[in-house]
Amino acid sequence: MAPRVFQHETLPSGPTGTLCKKSWMPPPAIIQSPFVIHAILMLFAVYGVRSKEVARLQLTDIDWQQETIVFTRSKLAGSHAFPLQASVGTAIIRYLKEVRPKSSHRQVFLTMRAPICPLSNGAMRSVVNRQLRKRELSIKYHGPHSLRHACTTCLINQGLS
Repeated sequence: MAPRVFQHETLPSGPTGTLCKKSWMPPPAIIQSPFVIHAILMLFAVYGVRSKEVARLQLTDIDWQQETIVFTRSKLAGSHAFPLQASVGTAIIRYLKEVRPKSSHRQVFLTMRAPICPLSNGAMRSVVNRQLRKRELSIKYHGPHSLRHACTTCLINQGLS
């Protein structure tokens, strides 16, 4: 006997496509803030990746010549390459040039205060949660996984698998 499945039980509970775009469009205060969150939010919203995959992202995972970005998957073994969206690339370049501290660490996203070290996936969740709450979106969950669900919903609505 199969378990009972309630109506809408398996539907993702992330923001809609329109709200999703609002979540990663940076307000002027964010662009001028000491830590540019824009690149992190865009990676979650555009590529639908997990927080651990963004935390693991290394400088060598971005191929500027081929315009690709490679994410090392956290649940499935291996990695996946995606085309680097121009807006995402611009946000990452701005972060690298203007904000990222000088460090020997190869991860893209680092802490801003000493000791300088890579951001953990927990820190990614915290950053996204704080930023989505600031934007006062009418959504139940404010973590990076809600942006993953929103990205997936947008792709499905466009006819992709």
